[in-house]
Amino acid sequence: GVKFGKWNVRYPAGLSEEEYADAPLCILYHPGGNGQRMIDTMAEAADKNGWILVGADVYSNKRNLASYSKMTSACLKVVDHIRKEIPHHKDKVVFGGLSGGGWWSFVSTAYLYQKAAGVISFGGWMSNQYNAPYPRRMTVAMINGDKDPAVAYEKPDGDFLTKKKKATVKAFQFPGGHVLPNKPHTKATTVTAVTWFHQTAGFDE
Repeated sequence: GVKFGKWNVRYPAGLSEEEYADAPLCILYHPGGNGQRMIDTMAEAADKNGWILVGADVYSNKRNLASYSKMTSACLKVVDHIRKEIPHHKDKVVFGGLSGGGWWSFVSTAYLYQKAAGVISFGGWMSNQYNAPYPRRMTVAMINGDKDPAVAYEKPDGDFLTKKKKATVKAFQFPGGHVLPNKPHTKATTVTAVTWFHQTAGFDE
């Protein structure tokens, strides 16, 4: 029922098919609709922690600006489809994304799947949308370049999430601007952040 995009799946290296049903599932958004780029960024961290990654091309900033309601409807269909088709642990669903995709990850926990375990936001922020029905006790990793405008939102978003939603939040910074940490000297930041998320959310329990 969705006219645009696709979704790509990456299963973690070293994990058998029998183990997929207990694995975390991370649904990823890219502001340009390039979910594979998000998968590539998260691949090393996913292998280390045994996460299944799905890049959902359905979201893009351009399509969202054209129609927020249509974007929400389309993403709801895609998220439901992914959750039905991809084996995973139902209590270990995470949303992640870059920039507008990071913001949409927060939106997804409020309106697309309220049982989400949390968010991994690359250069994204909540846009002062503090009245949405976000889940309580999420785990949230904010991954930002130290020169990214998103750094200014770490404290207000973090304060809201910790104080009002009892979330556990941590910011991870790397040298750079409003980009993914994909350079040789920055890529370890994603592994560190995802590993912290995995441990903090109790995914090994």
